Amino acid sequence: MKYAMNGFIRLLLISQTLLLLSLTGCREKAEVPSDTPPSPSPGVLVNREDGTTNPQVRGNPPTAEEKEPKVPVITAKEIFTLYSENTPKADDFYQGKTLRVSGLVEEPFLERIIGTPAVMIGQADRTQGVVPNLECLMAPGEESSLAGLWRRQQIIIEGQCSDYVKGVVVFANCRIIEAGPAIASTDATAAGLLAELADNEPAFLQKYVGKVLVVDGIVAAIDIQLRHILIKGKTPQPGRPHYLRVDFLPSEITMMQQFQPDSPIRVKGECGDMDADGNIPLFHARVVQ
Repeated sequence: MKYAMNGFIRLLLISQTLLLLSLTGCREKAEVPSDTPPSPSPGVLVNREDGTTNPQVRGNPPTAEEKEPKVPVITAKEIFTLYSENTPKADDFYQGKTLRVSGLVEEPFLERIIGTPAVMIGQADRTQGVVPNLECLMAPGEESSLAGLWRRQQIIIEGQCSDYVKGVVVFANCRIIEAGPAIASTDATAAGLLAELADNEPAFLQKYVGKVLVVDGIVAAIDIQLRHILIKGKTPQPGRPHYLRVDFLPSEITMMQQFQPDSPIRVKGECGDMDADGNIPLFHARVVQ
């Protein structure tokens, strides 16, 4: 009986030892590193080289706008003021740098003698008599973006600040980033405008000068060299005749050549003050189809 009990105890100890060895082997096997990198949580990027994760980078891949480097934005007035007051300091800050400038369109030059289309922008400060001017030379392929611009239209351009010449800050390789809505225009006829002018000249000038007008009229005379057309009403005026003198943009010369005296015409431009000949100018004009 004693020997039987001893044998049972010995067998029990052996069974416990085998069980412990078995558990230890399972644990060691579970801790063996795997060649497969762990699966990341949703939105967590994995380093492809060592399989580690970067928990700080989550969400969708960056968009094209997010990848694009941030470009400083300043106003036309700010950069012009610094150049006019301290040119060396302005050069240190801006020359050779790519900037975005916001301002108002002064004049779009779709064709230039130097061969580079450009837009003049600025921000008038009538209280100080200062009109900041920036000449923005367009990058190749960006010329067509000038076609829809009008004076006093809000605009943001991006380009490289390159020079300061005769009170004008020059930017090169420019492109239009954003253009606000064009100034609202008023429809009118040449006959109606000229009748208002004859009836009350001061009231006419106060009402229309600086406004953008779309005018229907009849061609009275054409001067391709000076890029202007005189427009009259459909009925003759008593006394000394007045005309609308339409001053076209250089890009409109081809359109001007299609007109003949007494042909109907529709134009859009900015009304100016009466000239020495008693005519009312429409500046920066284009033919309206």
